[in-house]
Parts: sequence; C-alpha cells; structure tokens
Amino acid sequence: TIIGYRYFDFGDDYTANNMTLSLKVNGCGCKARLRILLDFEETSEREIGACILEPYSGICTVQVEKVCGIHSLFFKAEELAQGWSADMVKGRTLLELSAFCFQK
Repeated sequence: TIIGYRYFDFGDDYTANNMTLSLKVNGCGCKARLRILLDFEETSEREIGACILEPYSGICTVQVEKVCGIHSLFFKAEELAQGWSADMVKGRTLLELSAFCFQK
C-alpha cells in the first residue's frame, strides 16, 4: 500500500539537526512497517525513515532525516507477518493513517 502527496512543502528551516514525524494511526489488527519515502519512482526512492506500527490504534513517533523544500512524499506500508500467520492477514487492510505531522 502506498499513500502519496505530490507537492509536500517541508519549509525552508535549515537550522534543525533532525526532524520528528508523528503519525496518528488506526490499527487494523496487523503489524506493519511504514517506510517514509521522498521522490518515489519505480526505479529509485529515498527513504528518510521507517517505523514499526503495532496492530492497535495510537500515535507513533519516529526520528527521520531532515528535509527542506518541496518534495513528493510517500508512505509505503508493508506487512510484517511471516509463516502461517501471513496467510491470515494477506489482503487485509494494514492500517488507516488519519493524521501526520513533521516537527523540526
């Protein structure tokens, strides 16, 4: 699953050493990895961070690479189930992303 924003403005603040991303997630019973990507294309991508999302709802906070300017922003969800449990979650909704916020 990929969620994308074509023209996301990270601003022009170059003074921060790092950036934090907070995500409000509605869990759907599946543990997942959410990769945060910039300028995603089929052949190349720049990952600025990733977080593990538990199967329940809540807020996840993760340190990501500092970014400035306008970029394409993508969230790519990948299921983490392995073995016999992978068949149980195959095709299920992994998560619902209801809000996110970058802080510098």
